[in-house]
Amino acid sequence: MGLFTRMRGQSVGAAMFGGMLNLGLARSLPGAGDVVERLMEPGQRASLGAASIARLAQAVASLLHQVYLVPGLLAPAALALSPVRSIPITAAGVVAVTAEGRQVAWQPFRRRLWPLC
Repeated sequence: MGLFTRMRGQSVGAAMFGGMLNLGLARSLPGAGDVVERLMEPGQRASLGAASIARLAQAVASLLHQVYLVPGLLAPAALALSPVRSIPITAAGVVAVTAEGRQVAWQPFRRRLWPLC
């Protein structure tokens, strides 16, 4: 379950940041088309002048800084809002304490809680 959740989070994150980059490029360079494709493709890059290459590369670099600034600001907020209490992991699975003070364990493959003996 942990690996699946991690992969899903990475996919969603990559899609969100790619969307933010594409939206920013469309706003800052209207009518420029696929800027990154034009910069990365040798045939299309050769047809651009040095000034155009510098302008497009500067726009992409500036927007990449903005895209990576977002998780940089969200990560400390998520860390501050996350629960401080740690959950110990034992051979029986994840051990947690209920509100009544009882210890319960959860084994990921059985998907159920049961009291510890």
